[in-house]
Amino acid sequence: MKKTILIFLLLNSIASFSQEETKERFLFEKKLNQVTINDSILKHTKIINEILIPAKIDSISPDSKWELLYLHETGWQESMPNNPYKINNLYIGKQNNIVTGKDLKDFFQTIGQKEILFNEIPPELSYMNRGAPLNGKFTIIFLKKNHITLQYIHSYPNGNQSSWFRKTNYYLKRIN
Repeated sequence: MKKTILIFLLLNSIASFSQEETKERFLFEKKLNQVTINDSILKHTKIINEILIPAKIDSISPDSKWELLYLHETGWQESMPNNPYKINNLYIGKQNNIVTGKDLKDFFQTIGQKEILFNEIPPELSYMNRGAPLNGKFTIIFLKKNHITLQYIHSYPNGNQSSWFRKTNYYLKRIN
């Protein structure tokens, strides 16, 4: 009887020590179920695509008029052996500084960026790794009360001899 109780206690303790809490492989894994059936995948992909409809190019019509309010450059740079420094430059638009929707569209053609990117969330808030598709591209971000910003982010955060993060925002207000 003592041997049976001893064996039971040993097996029970071994079992309790071997039950290890498994860590989640990704955020909220325990709250999600993986979809593996093709029809279900297609159904949910359709729902996701309906959510991801980008702003259309005609949301900035060629005859629209925009007042250029500011240019704000922010960021930082480190270059060895120099000390790191912060970037914070602000420029105020001159009076009667008008940019048309056609000017904005032509700008993208001039720099060779084939598409106008519209984004409601600033790229610096998205958690993308190096080589992010928005790094080094201009993006139009819609703001409140008929304002937009034409944003350009260029970053190289973990360089060997130099690193930088530069954000350039052109703030415009629609006047017609």
